[in-house]
Amino acid sequence: MTEPLEETDAAQSRRRALERVGKLVEGQTSAGRWSRDFPLSGHDRIFVRKVVTNHHTPIVRMADGLNAFANHATELNGSERPLILTPHPGEMARLIAQQAQAVQARR
Repeated sequence: MTEPLEETDAAQSRRRALERVGKLVEGQTSAGRWSRDFPLSGHDRIFVRKVVTNHHTPIVRMADGLNAFANHATELNGSERPLILTPHPGEMARLIAQQAQAVQARR
């Protein structure tokens, strides 16, 4: 299932989108990825992080959903529900503030 969300920088619209996501994941067994055809804006990255930290539905994070956590990896807390991360070496490097070569060397 996919769900388009209103795309805007307005705080009220972001709040409505967060409420919408909350209703969508309520009672679900899992929630999936965040993906776009272009890089996430700063507001989008904050939105993705709020969705992950505010909901306790098991979540699979990949693509831009992981990039939203670059320099914020400590917010990826799976202690209250399964949190499955599927980074490629470049995404993992951004998550842990390392070079992709270092990730490859220590797979």
